[in-house]
Amino acid sequence: RSERLENFLMDSSGEPVWSGSYQFDGRSFSLNSSDWAVSRGQREDGLAGLTLEGRFGEGWTFQSVLTSYGILHDETRRTNHNPADPVYDGSGRVSRQDDTWWFSAAFKMGHDSWLGRDDLSGYFGYHLNHYNFDQMEWNSSDYVSGLRDGALRNDQGGVTRQQAVFVQADWNFSSDWTLAPGLRVEQWEARRGRTFQSASDPAFRHPDRRESDFSPKLSLAYEPNSSWQLRASVAQATRY
Repeated sequence: RSERLENFLMDSSGEPVWSGSYQFDGRSFSLNSSDWAVSRGQREDGLAGLTLEGRFGEGWTFQSVLTSYGILHDETRRTNHNPADPVYDGSGRVSRQDDTWWFSAAFKMGHDSWLGRDDLSGYFGYHLNHYNFDQMEWNSSDYVSGLRDGALRNDQGGVTRQQAVFVQADWNFSSDWTLAPGLRVEQWEARRGRTFQSASDPAFRHPDRRESDFSPKLSLAYEPNSSWQLRASVAQATRY
């Protein structure tokens, strides 16, 4: 909120100046009436999370995490001129985010004796991220009431989603050595993307995209005693 913006720049007669070109102490500078604009904003967010973990069956463990965040209300109003400026007419702009939120989910299961072998443990899981973004801005003839009766100034948004499944095994093939291979398969997509161009051609529609990649990894660990462990790892990861 910046509704108490005050102007202390005065001309030779003691009147505040709001726009134009001026000189002071041998230096020149220019002012725009919009430099003195004021704004007000209101925003409400919601955040929720849930974690479940435990054991079931014979040696199985699981962990799940759910998180959701959303903008319940987000509106910013900005004037074109300062209310104390003689040219102030109540006009401005109104910006809103109406459908902006994200959701994530992660689930993992594991067993210390995988496939019935005491020297083999492993886990697998699933991961999801989903993002919605929507923001629009309009010219307004009435800044105070938030009236959206003018031309569109900005329009951008879209949806992205990422899903992944992964698996990893730990093989203790001797008392001191452990081999751990793993693989992650991901799919990323973007839909309904748009970017504002101009009032006459409001939104550029981006083509939908979908990509998939594999991220393998392998590590070898040597533990001669309880105080030392040496590990060599190699991996290839893709991040969007």
